[in-house]
Amino acid sequence: MPGTTIKISSREGGAFDCYLAMPAGEGKVPAIVLASAVHGVDKDVRDLADEFASHGVIAAAPDLFWRSVPGPLAGGDPRTTERSQPRLEKIRDGEADMADTLAHVRTLPQFSGGADEPRKLRQAS
Repeated sequence: MPGTTIKISSREGGAFDCYLAMPAGEGKVPAIVLASAVHGVDKDVRDLADEFASHGVIAAAPDLFWRSVPGPLAGGDPRTTERSQPRLEKIRDGEADMADTLAHVRTLPQFSGGADEPRKLRQAS
């Protein structure tokens, strides 16, 4: 079952789009928050989220570029350069958006509690 696009409130104000794919059934399941490449939450990312959901995992893919050039961009689109700079600032903003996404996922009745904070994932790699 394909996911839907929802709005998530940012801790800094405003709201961003997030593609949310939910597994079928009523039981408690783990979740994953997907970070997209500079092209955004395109068809490939949505398909990946849907695939996770088909295997019983809640999958959320936030638009990490909503502050600059929101939405998916095609390969070769020159706006990818604009949306990715300044790089360190974009990474920090994206980490906050992923944490806000995880906070939203934690409110879902199906969520089992199985997920890691973005910082823990980064430190483990």
